[in-house]
Amino acid sequence: MQSEFGHPISGVAEPHSDALEEAVVAGNVAMLSKAHAAQSKKKRFIPSRSQKKKKVSKIIKVVTLTIENDVPSTVSSIPSNGQTKSSDGIVEAVVSGVPHDKNQILTSSQTGHPLSHDTFSSDPDPVRIITHEVRATHEVSRSTTGHANAQVINREQITADAGKVGECQPEELLRVDRTTLKSFKVRFTELLNPTGVIPRSFKAAVNGASKKEWLDAIASEYDSHATNVTWDPEPIFMDPKKDKHLLSKLLRTKWVFDIKADQRYKARLVARGDLIDTSMEETYSPTLRPELARALLAMAAAKGWYFAQYDFKTAYLYGVLPNELYIYHPEGYGNVECPPGKKVIYRLKKGLYGYPGAGRIWWETIKSYLTSIGLIANDAFPSTYELIENGEVVLSMGIFVDDCACIAKHPKYLKFLEEKLRENFVLKQITADEDGIQRLLGMDLVISRNSDGKVHDIKVSQASYIRKFVGDLGVDVDGKKVKTPLTPGFYFDMSQNPLEATEKSLEVHVKRFRKIVGALLYVALMTRPDIAYAVNYIARYCTYPHPVVYDQLIRIVQFVFQTQDVVICYNGVGPNDRLVCYSDSDYAQDVESRKSMNGFVIMYASGPINWKSKYTPLVCQSSTEAELQAIVLLTNELTWYQEFMTVNQAVTTKPLLRVDNQSAIDTIVYGNFSPKSKHYAVRNEVVKERFRTGEFDIEHVGTSEQLADVLTKPVTTVIHDTIRQLIFPSNA
Repeated sequence: MQSEFGHPISGVAEPHSDALEEAVVAGNVAMLSKAHAAQSKKKRFIPSRSQKKKKVSKIIKVVTLTIENDVPSTVSSIPSNGQTKSSDGIVEAVVSGVPHDKNQILTSSQTGHPLSHDTFSSDPDPVRIITHEVRATHEVSRSTTGHANAQVINREQITADAGKVGECQPEELLRVDRTTLKSFKVRFTELLNPTGVIPRSFKAAVNGASKKEWLDAIASEYDSHATNVTWDPEPIFMDPKKDKHLLSKLLRTKWVFDIKADQRYKARLVARGDLIDTSMEETYSPTLRPELARALLAMAAAKGWYFAQYDFKTAYLYGVLPNELYIYHPEGYGNVECPPGKKVIYRLKKGLYGYPGAGRIWWETIKSYLTSIGLIANDAFPSTYELIENGEVVLSMGIFVDDCACIAKHPKYLKFLEEKLRENFVLKQITADEDGIQRLLGMDLVISRNSDGKVHDIKVSQASYIRKFVGDLGVDVDGKKVKTPLTPGFYFDMSQNPLEATEKSLEVHVKRFRKIVGALLYVALMTRPDIAYAVNYIARYCTYPHPVVYDQLIRIVQFVFQTQDVVICYNGVGPNDRLVCYSDSDYAQDVESRKSMNGFVIMYASGPINWKSKYTPLVCQSSTEAELQAIVLLTNELTWYQEFMTVNQAVTTKPLLRVDNQSAIDTIVYGNFSPKSKHYAVRNEVVKERFRTGEFDIEHVGTSEQLADVLTKPVTTVIHDTIRQLIFPSNA
């Protein structure tokens, strides 16, 4: 677990409480201390007797922040917040939790109050901040289990000499943004009264240090609702005793707050969807699949088309509700005099974020509008649309909820689409920031264009996302450099590694394990086929977080963090008239089930656009059978994926399959039959028929050039480096 500000909290099972949040916003030291003490006492993990081990000594870093002001009167007006003030007007604060790497997050050892945060102003301040670091050895009573995050520290035994003020050297304290890596000066007044704390309630938002910013964000949200007439502004006075038929149609609401990457304060009113019974409603809404999003990017680069990205503001508010629903009076929505014994409610007219059916209502709304202006929707490829002129696709677009990516043969088609969309929706065009990075679905895009605006190449990575999740989860990435996601040859056998843990400790570890796995799965799904196998393999043990597996999980995080600059580069270099595909299998890999691991990767425009790592559903009896199952997996995907590329006129030739098992190739090409293959003859015939009807070509490739190798097994460093350079040639 980690604190609200990114630090690991040993033994804490849940995020901080509302009492703690309110204390942080109010800046109340006494309340903070009480909240921290109550939470720590309630949530601390105590290992079982079998888990306890020896006490160890540990070197703790202690930082002394000494603030010296040129104007004594200003110093005397600074409120005390766990600091001590000497007779010479110098305020001194000792804090623990030294930030590592690129995160400047400090917390008070006494109260846990944040002393810096991501949203501090960059304005200069006359207050001079002097830092002094002291290293001292402390005897710490530490009960150690196999997990680093399951440690109990007796803080009362930690003592240190922080050093004398006169020994300190003047130094500016900087706040480094985790995402952009830009540094800013930190003002002392902000250290005492942080403005960047994200509130968890409406009350905390309007009473905190950033009251003005949050009130502006709330007002902006209400303006959007007024513009879209989300609900009828005329209040209804409901009698809970007499109007019981309305209770099942009533939605509660809450406020959700966030600070965006551009330091924009965002407030959103959402429905409490978790309190609604939707068993009789249709809630499914298709979204753009990652492999289709990458295909659009690759096609723009390969064909030299134009690219544009848009965001629909408050998208869910455009859909008209098909049924009768009401909401309670939202917080901050003015004052209404209500008769005694009654409740103020409003008739809901449009979709509201949080309502389970809102996503589908929005999908139906945008689909209906796009088809009405001439675009064609293909349900085989969720949330993708084409504009066809004289039998040729001239514009293709994909929508993921409220994010829209478009590619077009000529700027006039993008202009046509944008003008039509702005007639009915509030649209924001997404462009690159000052660092040249454009963000789409958690991916960082760096788009190079020719002088006429056509796309030359698109570099795709997730460096920003990786830095953020590593900081948010408080994972230690300062260890030695790792060269592969998993230890080469690593396989785990639960029967040989029993897990000893209490029910409470297991819950804590499983929760943290799943958080880390979830973050890694998104990276593997979007931009990093080289870690897909490793993450999928470790994800199988989310409910069995053995120390051996946990160590491998942290190794993957370290590898991803150390290789965060790896990019997929789509370009028009070389022939781009076909998909080049690689499939492979690791026969009987799983030590428990003996199922084989299959994997494939599809290359186009000099980069990977589709990949998968998956166990066979059945146990194979030979390596040839396993390889054939990998080919079945690949051709199943190609049957669908090739059609999308063909519809968009991105390819003109059938796909080429590259396989490193000659026996499997002969079975497909020559129809070789053996009594040993009778049990999987039907599955063989599927692939053979696809080959005979000309759906793909197939050829042999050496193992050293088999790109799918890293999607099937924990390979050695040499093999991993070689194949990674083939998958990501721009990083070679």
